[in-house]
Amino acid sequence: ILRHNNVSDKENAFNRLVALFICKLVDEIQKDMEEIVDFQYKVGTDTYESLQDRLQRLHKEGMEKFMKEEIFYVPDDYAENLVRQYTGQERKNMIAHLKYTLRILKFYTNNDFAFKDVHNEQLFLQNGKILVEVVQLFEKFRIIGSENLQMLGDLFEQLLSKGFKQNEGQFFTPVPITRFIWNSLPVEKILKTEEGAGLPKIIDYACGAGHFLTEGFEAVSACVKANDGLRELDRSFAENNIFGIEKDYRLARVSKISLFMHGAGEGNIIFGDGLENYPDKNIKPNTFDILVANPPYSVSAFKPHLKLKNNSFSILDTISNNGSEIETLFVERISQLLKPNAVAAVILPSSILNKENESFICARESILKNFKIRAIVLMGNKTFGATGTNTVVLFLEKYNEPPKKADLIEDSIDAVFNGCNLDGWEDKAILEQYLKKIDVSSEVYERFLSEAVDIGDIEDKYFLKYKEAFLALSKTKEKQKQKTFGKLSEKEQKKLLTKQYYQYVKKIEREKMKYFSFVYDQRTLIVAAPDDNKGQEKFLGYKWSNRKGQEGIQIIDEGGMLYDAENRMSDRTIASLIRKMFNGEEVSLDDLEEYYYYLHTKDMISFSEVYFNKAIKTTKTRLLKDDPGLTAYSLSDEKTFDITIGDRVLSEEIVSGGRVPVYSANVYEEFGRIDKENMKDYSRPSVIWGIDGDWMVNIIPAGVPFYPTDHCGVLRIKTEKILPEYMMYALQAEGEYERFSRNNRASAQRIRSLVVQAPETKIQKNIIDELKALDDKINGQNAEIEKYENSIRTKFDQIFHLEEFISDGVFSKYEGYSVEDLCIDGRGRVINQQYIENHKGPYPVYSSQTTNDGIFGSIDTFDFDGEYITWTTDGAKAGTVFYRNGKFNCTNVCGTLKAKNDKVNMRYLAYLLNRIAYKFVSRVGNNKLMNDAMKKIVVPVPKRQLQDEFADFVQSVEKSKFECIGKKEKFEIEKDTFVHKYFR
Repeated sequence: ILRHNNVSDKENAFNRLVALFICKLVDEIQKDMEEIVDFQYKVGTDTYESLQDRLQRLHKEGMEKFMKEEIFYVPDDYAENLVRQYTGQERKNMIAHLKYTLRILKFYTNNDFAFKDVHNEQLFLQNGKILVEVVQLFEKFRIIGSENLQMLGDLFEQLLSKGFKQNEGQFFTPVPITRFIWNSLPVEKILKTEEGAGLPKIIDYACGAGHFLTEGFEAVSACVKANDGLRELDRSFAENNIFGIEKDYRLARVSKISLFMHGAGEGNIIFGDGLENYPDKNIKPNTFDILVANPPYSVSAFKPHLKLKNNSFSILDTISNNGSEIETLFVERISQLLKPNAVAAVILPSSILNKENESFICARESILKNFKIRAIVLMGNKTFGATGTNTVVLFLEKYNEPPKKADLIEDSIDAVFNGCNLDGWEDKAILEQYLKKIDVSSEVYERFLSEAVDIGDIEDKYFLKYKEAFLALSKTKEKQKQKTFGKLSEKEQKKLLTKQYYQYVKKIEREKMKYFSFVYDQRTLIVAAPDDNKGQEKFLGYKWSNRKGQEGIQIIDEGGMLYDAENRMSDRTIASLIRKMFNGEEVSLDDLEEYYYYLHTKDMISFSEVYFNKAIKTTKTRLLKDDPGLTAYSLSDEKTFDITIGDRVLSEEIVSGGRVPVYSANVYEEFGRIDKENMKDYSRPSVIWGIDGDWMVNIIPAGVPFYPTDHCGVLRIKTEKILPEYMMYALQAEGEYERFSRNNRASAQRIRSLVVQAPETKIQKNIIDELKALDDKINGQNAEIEKYENSIRTKFDQIFHLEEFISDGVFSKYEGYSVEDLCIDGRGRVINQQYIENHKGPYPVYSSQTTNDGIFGSIDTFDFDGEYITWTTDGAKAGTVFYRNGKFNCTNVCGTLKAKNDKVNMRYLAYLLNRIAYKFVSRVGNNKLMNDAMKKIVVPVPKRQLQDEFADFVQSVEKSKFECIGKKEKFEIEKDTFVHKYFR
């Protein structure tokens, strides 16, 4: 229509279309399905004037209803009513009213439906023709109640991309990015909260065209449907839970229409400043569950124009009147709006992570003080079509408060710097971890805290940097030039400088320890888009086109590597990695490993330098020891190392009595034997590691042939400067640092990214000998533990003759009962690491990853008390059974059994089930042994006297066994300390 009528101004046309959509929406709201609508061209009775008059009335009503904006409208019968209203004696009042109306029409109104400029009758008629054609195009469709809102949403997105010119730092977030971000947020987790209905209150404080809000509505709708069948969100959800703020009047209108197009027309769009509170419109601090936004940035000299009535910012004082860093205020705004445990995903320029302006430093402080940084996504320069600026997406989770975490940390820092006894407090762990981070001994730091060393006697390299910085301060130099200082004795001068030195250093050290305390136990997922254009297109799933007729975003593969367009909850996407990080889960996806990695948050911030700017580094680098006696070796150096992955081995290739042992993920034991070789050079020892499963490293001596599978990696050393045994221990330490595991695979690419430091071979040999001695002690205790376990097994077989009754529930000697006949079953609840952090106490929590004497954590309440059996319901350890006695808790991957009667001794039943339960684990998908399956297991029940005899024996043997376990743990701690000293 626009082309045929020679309309070239697409942006103006888009604004007219928005006005028409407002008319159509308000018309539909006011009319029942059977009523005649006003948004139509009535052929035969309508003129261009009568159509436009109805549209102007609808537009006035729509703007007042949707945008709370008053629009001036002159009805068609205005002149008649005006003359009728005034008498001859009041003619001057009529003239005054007419002048007032003409003045408003002349100065305060536009033609909201002028696709072409109208300033004479001919142009009015040309425009009227266009207006009729556009109205007729849409009049036969209904928006409200439509079954095909997706089509309407897609239509609106097309109109927006063609018709809205982005300028002055305005860049719409591409729909694939908004969808990716929403797929990455833990919406399902929030829906399951115990408070109220669990429906999240959502805000975008710079909502632009409303992309984040419409996508948020769809994300919540999808999760509600997934959890509650076909239940649809009612209109009250959008009315009470969706809020957008937009400073651009045109975009505020667009957002409102966009919400209608996506079925969320009752959502709230506030035409205003996203930095302001609007209590009368439910924009209040600490009230939102989810914040998603792409706020403005680099707005020159914005501060003089910032007129806030209901809010204030601590960062504002650090910005000059000519400053442009408005994004730092939007960072502080995140913590203002979100309630405890709420989440945010915000797109910001990458400079927010490392720029050294004071306002940027304060912005990072706001993030670190208020949020766990769950993930950072580094977007490439092709993410936004109109700008090549590199951006990041910060995925944040607010701390659970009260009490306010910052206040608790201040107490901890006070305790450290005041010399309090730290035993039994988290303060001790914080201090120990901090000293490891800065590589300072506790003795040196204690002398620092007590100010025991004069400034002239400082020798520790860490504090020497402070000394140099202090003496280089202009303030210090000025002090030394003063006559009063020169009159002091040398001893008095040193004393004064020492006092000022400690004041200077302690202020910085307090600051460092404070922010270290926030992050020391956190992990962050880093996702990085490729640098090259083709790689970015694959990563994003789209590209940008400037080709005439195809301008804008071009979808290549919807979702790309970011999300699955068909399955919002897919666990094979980058979005799933981020979503799981909100539960503290780190997983591994082989086909995406080039795009992501996990970091200790504390390693992303430098605490070693004097100038502490809280810069957040996202590069994956291992901090090396500053020791001239150590040489750093990069495992990617092909001149020094040869790293390969084994081959797939078919089952028929594994032969009995084969010559060559086969190693797989478990590198400590042979997987089988084979009669072919794939290793060409056996002249050197090989360090092998398991790619899948628990992190394992072993060594195959020189000259010994072996065959690795594709679950096993092989590293051969081409230099004499590194002993293979040393490399084995170093690789083991590096892998534990990287948290290689079943869910975080040790691929060849990740092994090549490691850097190992090694001393001269003579020292390597001494380290190896000490570690071997500790390994011998640990293995000795393992042998003792195995001896006790074998004695329990032998005793069980002697008393009950196992072979006679474990045969699918048919027992020749004893009566059989189902577990359901003997026990009451149950299951643990959701207890994650965050819950444990917030509810620390004396009662253990057992989970799938714990042994019979290990615990997942401890909390302040208990769910179970007395004799119980627990078992792992799903995962790799499904079917593992333990005996428990006392007050304890279980997570939701644990089932529990409690005796119904005296027929069974729970120690006997626990041991028996641990021997046979694996047979009943379902191997379909994830291994599972759920309550129903456990209850159906039939077990033999001998006389109670025999059961008790066995239980007493187990109790006596386990006392000795646990003593061995204690000794083993002591040796393991000793080894861990030794490894930390030399390898970490």
